Amino acid sequence: MNRKDVILEQFLLSHNKNGWFVSFQSAAAGLTDEKAVWEGEKSENSFWKSSVIWFFGMNVI
Repeated sequence: MNRKDVILEQFLLSHNKNGWFVSFQSAAAGLTDEKAVWEGEKSENSFWKSSVIWFFGMNVI
């Protein structure tokens, strides 16, 4: 099992089940488009930007 397989397996296990991390489903519950693109005053990424970075990063590993 390579690094990408391990990360993907952990993502699939935590998609809708809260455990060590909050599940993606719980984190995104009630998330509107406006909230998803909101960024803080400093260099904080929005929920949308973090998701895109994670998704494309997974495809590079």
